[in-house]
Parts: sequence; C-alpha cells; structure tokens
Amino acid sequence: MEDSVYVKTNPGNDIKPTTSSLEFGTVYNEKLYLVSKIGGPVVVADAYSLKEEQRIPSKSDNDWRAFLGISETKGLLSSSDGIHKINLETLQIEGKIPEISGQIGDMERAGDYIFVLSQREGAIILNATSYEIEKRIPGMDLGFAKTADDNIWVAGESQLVKINPNNLETEGIELGFTAYGSWGSWHPGSITASANAVFIAKNGSFGGGNEIYRYQDELASLEEPFITLPETEVFYGTGLGYNPDTDQLIVRTVRDGWGENSSFNNLHFYNTNSGNLDKSESYKGYYFPAAPVFH
Repeated sequence: MEDSVYVKTNPGNDIKPTTSSLEFGTVYNEKLYLVSKIGGPVVVADAYSLKEEQRIPSKSDNDWRAFLGISETKGLLSSSDGIHKINLETLQIEGKIPEISGQIGDMERAGDYIFVLSQREGAIILNATSYEIEKRIPGMDLGFAKTADDNIWVAGESQLVKINPNNLETEGIELGFTAYGSWGSWHPGSITASANAVFIAKNGSFGGGNEIYRYQDELASLEEPFITLPETEVFYGTGLGYNPDTDQLIVRTVRDGWGENSSFNNLHFYNTNSGNLDKSESYKGYYFPAAPVFH
C-alpha cells in the first residue's frame, strides 16, 4: 500500500487548488481519468505508469463530477450544471447536452443508452448516439450498478429499480430502507454489482452507515444485512466497490465520530458469496477516501 502515487510519479504536477476535492476516478481505454470538484482539474494519466498525459486545467468555475467514455474520441463529463461533451484526443470541451441542467452525478452506459443521475430529475436515459432524452425515472438518488446481463440498477426513496437496457422497461424492488444519494457533498453512489448481485450501502442522510445489503434474485435476500461493519466503523465516501478479479467487495471505512476519528482508515476485503471478511488493512492519516478504482 502506498499513498500519493500520482504526485510521486509526476513531480512538479499537482491536483490543486487545495480547496478542490478529487472525488472520481475510472480507467477507460488504458487511461486513468481523475476528476475533481470545486475548481479542480481533470487529469488523464497512463493507467499503468500513472504518468500524466493530458489535463483540463484548474479553473475557478470548474465543478466536475464524473467521466464516462463513449468512444475512442468522445466522452462526457458531468458537473454541478449539466453534462459536457469532451473530445478525448484534444481534451477540449465541446458544448453541453441540451435540456439537461443542474447537478448531474454518476453515469453509466449499456447497449444503445446512457444512464445519468440528476439531482432534479432522478435517472435520465439518453440515446448513446444522439444524446436525446429517451426516458426519465423520477425519485432516483443512488446509481448506477450494472450486472453481467447488462441490466442497470438505480435506487431512490425505498426502491431498487432494475432497468432493461434493451427496451427500458423497469422493475421496482422494495428495499425496506431509504436509499440516500450524496448531492449535498457529492461522491459516486454507494452501490455496486457483481455478475449477478447488487450491493447497496445503507447510508445515513448525510453519509456514514455500517450495513451493506445484497439483492440477488429474490426479495428475501434483503431481509437482513449481508455485511455489518466492525463496531465503531462507518462508511466514508462511496464506501464500497466490486473487484471482478478477486470476486471481492472492497469496503472503505473510518472510525465513527469527528476530529481524529477521521484519521483511522480501514480497507476490508469481503467474500461476495458468503459475506465473510477475507482480510483487512488499516492505515493512519487524513485521506477522506472518495472511491475505489479497479484496473
């Protein structure tokens, strides 16, 4: 385990200003995309060496959220005010998608559609070629997860919703608890999926929480938590992610409470079939973990 690997690999470069917040990362076409909020940059690095290759510079009116790759040359950046089209060759912004405004967070693609999460409108489904709006699903706050069958999963209020990517038909499943988003202090949604199961962190209205639920084929799977964190620990940021190489659920926590409690970090590796804890790593420092990225 090593910290600050980007800065160590790119001496002289940074992800400032210090008032910005690095909240999102993903690997697309062997590039690591790092996306900052509150005036920060978008940085593109080689996914193996972490050497920086491109960036959208820091600027006071930047307020990015997430990145989604569309093709070899096209991508999307969500923001505090809509979705911006980006040329991946030049890393230049090429306008916004019409009819979408306000804070947009997570984005996912399946088949001919792009699924985006809007603070104002819930889930919005776009045509992946024209970017025209095909459907809206109001009330959704937490997304997205994609299972091996390409079904897209999103949640809001007390519902988990499955979206068929072929015909956009939806099916609602009662969670038994409220699914909260992170619009007040945005980070990627606390939901992920393995090949055939969906995992949701039961967060509080302003973060925290210590239970993970797993939905797998039947409502009975949601009757009790699949995983309960060790005593005194709570989720921070996204809190969980699925590693397909090890078939493990990776869970990030801090100690419950304020002040120094935020410097006690834990990285837990859970078996996705049994829910058993395979191993843990602990480390000290004020990192405020946002989200895991797998390569």
